[in-house]
Amino acid sequence: MLCNHRILWKPVCVWVGLFALMTFEHAYGTTYYTARAGSDSNSCSQATSPSTPKLTINAGLRCLSAGDTLDIRGGTYPERLSSFAGTAFPAGTSWSNPVTIQGHPGESVVIKPEPGYDFLVVIFDGGAYTDSSYRQYLIFDNLTFDGSNGTNTVIKLDVGSRRIRIKNCKIIGNSGGNGINWGGDTPATTTSREHEILNNEVYGNAGYGMYIGGFGNIIDGNYVHDNYGYGLHQYGSGHTDFSNNILRNNIIQHNGHNNQNPAGSCALLLSSGDNNVAYNNVILDHNGCGIQIYASASNAKAYNNTIVGNVAACINNNPGSSGAIIRNNICYNNGSDITDAGSGATIDHNTTNAINPQFVNAASADFHLQSNSSMIDAGLILSIVITDIARISRPQGKGYDIGAYEYVGNQLPTPSKLRVISTQQ
Repeated sequence: MLCNHRILWKPVCVWVGLFALMTFEHAYGTTYYTARAGSDSNSCSQATSPSTPKLTINAGLRCLSAGDTLDIRGGTYPERLSSFAGTAFPAGTSWSNPVTIQGHPGESVVIKPEPGYDFLVVIFDGGAYTDSSYRQYLIFDNLTFDGSNGTNTVIKLDVGSRRIRIKNCKIIGNSGGNGINWGGDTPATTTSREHEILNNEVYGNAGYGMYIGGFGNIIDGNYVHDNYGYGLHQYGSGHTDFSNNILRNNIIQHNGHNNQNPAGSCALLLSSGDNNVAYNNVILDHNGCGIQIYASASNAKAYNNTIVGNVAACINNNPGSSGAIIRNNICYNNGSDITDAGSGATIDHNTTNAINPQFVNAASADFHLQSNSSMIDAGLILSIVITDIARISRPQGKGYDIGAYEYVGNQLPTPSKLRVISTQQ
């Protein structure tokens, strides 16, 4: 069957280094070290040397302030990182002066507590809700959060947390929750928001890959697969202000297969606010629909997604949504085409299941376009979709291609011998 194959993730990964440069992570503080051969009796001053590190991550965190980095050497760390369990999370002051918690380059760092806990990571600001106490400008990089011994969500970004960046990590779930979860609160100023979830692998969760709340979040370049429910679920019960979230360049594969009701699950959900956008995503083999635009969503946008082999509709625009724009999407081999029960939707330049997009190798989940594909140059130019899922600039030809990948093989070679004949107009 087409979508039983696991998709090759490399096309999304190649630009991560460039993206990191573009996000201006420049910490000029002190680097502290943690290692399995370390000792928590070593002082913070001693822990600035790789030869005298702390033993536990929690002890290392207590050394940090804005601009500092905790470098964790390889190994498995049997501990939780939870505000409710005594973890003292520091805070940065900006993306140019963050706190960074990273696995040592080239080494595998696994955080896996012993059985009997609920959340593996909980970041909470303690209830003061002031600019000085928000847990913010924290970066987690190159870590494996193994929640398989837990009973709940692996990473919970609780109220008062904001601007947390999780990148290049692996989030392994359990039988009781979501991979990453954050949401809203009253008053709205405490809502967990403006997080960046970049280039992670999220799988094995009994709930959703990510339960995305708040506003101003960027979910970019992740591989979300084999979770029991939705892959990416942007929603907040009772909220209509979860707006301006961007879900882009993700591969969302083989989720929802423990759900016995395909009509009640989709790979990607947009809801609960205004101007939430999903583009350049590859969505395949979900036990339900591909994209769902739900009640209380206004002006949601689904652009240039490749949606293949899902049990139900390619895209469902549900009753209660308004002003949705659905453009440049490939729908192929799904249970049905795009459905529209919302109000004021704009739906054009999409394909139907009956049109073969001429992928390079659909059986191996390679959804690049062949040179004879009718998707090439057939889309609309969209100002926010300036690259494809592999960071190839759009357009490469006369117009945008439909789907997540822009075809690059149809360009004339750059002339090597040019001379100016005239500069007159």
